[in-house]
Amino acid sequence: DLLVAPEDEPAAAAVLRAHGYVSAYAFTPAQDAAFRRVDGDYPYHHPRTGGLVELHGRVSSMRFVAQLPTEGLMARARPVPIGGGHVPAPADDDLF
Repeated sequence: DLLVAPEDEPAAAAVLRAHGYVSAYAFTPAQDAAFRRVDGDYPYHHPRTGGLVELHGRVSSMRFVAQLPTEGLMARARPVPIGGGHVPAPADDDLF
């Protein structure tokens, strides 16, 4: 699972596609807009490696009862070392 700010989702999807990942969905623009409002997690798979990345523009779907504010979660994120770099990850309190 990869959480990005909603406004960064198209750019993150472009990076995944540039690295050989393929979206599980083939939405029209209208379908994509509706999906983004209600759900918004986009699965991408890599045909050669079998890798799966789920790209999320928010923490929780509108399908669930409890809505979690993505902006606050991202604001409290802390850097975690991965692969020689650092990526933001949820703070301990948010993981709890």
